[in-house]
Amino acid sequence: FIQQQAGQDDREAYSTLNMGAGFAIFVKADDAERTAQIARDCGIEAWVAGTVEAGEKQLLIEPLGVRFS
Repeated sequence: FIQQQAGQDDREAYSTLNMGAGFAIFVKADDAERTAQIARDCGIEAWVAGTVEAGEKQLLIEPLGVRFS
């Protein structure tokens, strides 16, 4: 609603608004799914949202084709 009312495209909205991602925890890749499962077992909605990789510093939201460098 806010994005529509402000006339923002996805890139602008993700750079200025809290788009509902909530709380992020960064863990080793080998521990990611186990960490998410522990959270779910405690009644907290959780999922593995992405990876941290060596290379250019950037955030990529693949489903929307949005990239921040």
